[in-house]
Amino acid sequence: MTSGMNNELTIAIVAHNAEATIERAVRSARAMGDYAILLVADGCTDATVENAQRAGGAYLTVALLTPNQGVGAARAHAIGQIQTPYGLWLDADDECMPARAEDMLLSLKAGADVALDGGVLVSSATGQMIKELPIPDFMQGKDQAVRCFERNWFPILAGGFNVAFARIVGFDPHFRSVEDYDFLLRAIAHGGDIRALPTLGYRYYHAPDSLSRKVAATQENVKKALLKHSFEQVAELLAVSSVSAAEKCCLQAGMALYRHDFKAAKKYADSIGSDDSIVAPYGLTASFMRHYFTASASAKLGDWQQANAALQGLVEGVLVDAEVPADVWNNLGVTLHHIGEKAASTQAFEKALQVMPDYLDAVENLRAHVPQNYTVHPLRRQASRNRYS
Repeated sequence: MTSGMNNELTIAIVAHNAEATIERAVRSARAMGDYAILLVADGCTDATVENAQRAGGAYLTVALLTPNQGVGAARAHAIGQIQTPYGLWLDADDECMPARAEDMLLSLKAGADVALDGGVLVSSATGQMIKELPIPDFMQGKDQAVRCFERNWFPILAGGFNVAFARIVGFDPHFRSVEDYDFLLRAIAHGGDIRALPTLGYRYYHAPDSLSRKVAATQENVKKALLKHSFEQVAELLAVSSVSAAEKCCLQAGMALYRHDFKAAKKYADSIGSDDSIVAPYGLTASFMRHYFTASASAKLGDWQQANAALQGLVEGVLVDAEVPADVWNNLGVTLHHIGEKAASTQAFEKALQVMPDYLDAVENLRAHVPQNYTVHPLRRQASRNRYS
């Protein structure tokens, strides 16, 4: 290591042809302090390496992978090369904020195996902040990471990690996306100490198509990641958590939907109950979630009549103190179309857009001859990088 370099943490960047953004990323790494920077150049054929070296100087080490092997393999290679006890991920087109490494080190040295923080979403075109992406309050508890088996609730997964622990868990080299979510799930299953920081330490750059790019491939990899974990194994993790009974069933139903096990999803939905207890991630009642997941499972099983009945139940009386959400109207529109009520279907999509004017599923459904965009999971009530608006 260079004389004077911090010997506790390495900032790891994996990149494939990132010459346009790599200098910005490396400069942000240097602004955090005298930390080692490892660049894994994965099949780069442009000026990524040269630009990174210009920004990183003696603090930067480059590992070359040829040919391009994909982000899962590149991350696996990175954790094998790091020589410090702790690491911190930084994507090649993003930035870290100056205090991030210090904040991560405090958490990691206090015993965290993985430390995650929030960030801000930034426009690639203008450099202006779009919105803040804090970790939701309900995820701040020590045992709440298990909720990610329903869906990823952490807005930024490029966090800090204990290198020895990361090597035990490993990265799946077959994943060319969602590799960080797959790693997180296996880290949770391994009993890792996953800690949520209240800070916003990351600048995530959003290009016009970045939130919706390769959606099908992403969903397929989410499915593959979840299929590595049985419902029984997740139930054991939930049993020692503070997650409520209704939330446990919601989690299992959501997990089953992502796995395309729609019969299991319906079974777990039926177990949620019909009371007015609040399901924390959504701020909605257990009764609402039961109807919503029942409708989603029924729709995916092709039982449009039952799906429609469950959604009509939401519209007609399950909600007692709020307007009907946009996703309920959208899904109702899809079910109405499939049972032959096309005029009512159009009206439902229009109502969805009255509630949420930039809701993409409803926009596309309203234009389509056969509407197909069914929002299987309830829309997040927290700021996120989702594709729905």
